[in-house]
Amino acid sequence: MLYFLFLIIISLLVFFTKVKILGYLYYFLPFLVRNISLFVKKNHQNNTSNNNSVNSIKEAAEILGVNPNSSADVIELAYRKLIKKLHPDHGGSNYLAIKINAARDLLINRLQK
Repeated sequence: MLYFLFLIIISLLVFFTKVKILGYLYYFLPFLVRNISLFVKKNHQNNTSNNNSVNSIKEAAEILGVNPNSSADVIELAYRKLIKKLHPDHGGSNYLAIKINAARDLLINRLQK
């Protein structure tokens, strides 16, 4: 009889301790979810920006379909034509849009130096 009483008291203490801890977690849950999602987004942005860069001027010119020595106007015109077709809002992929933007930025920055 004493053994059953001891088991009941221990189980009730464990139950109420868990309920109390879970009650505290309920209040901290939005904080935890917000911080975990920010961490995941930050890592995803870092990974996509590193993997989708354009490495050379020749590659950038091939992506846009222009001569590597083209003027800024020709580069912008080619960029606008291509991004209009391949933008994610119009059925294109995010990967291609990032590549096109990186190619244009590389070629335009080369001309400004």
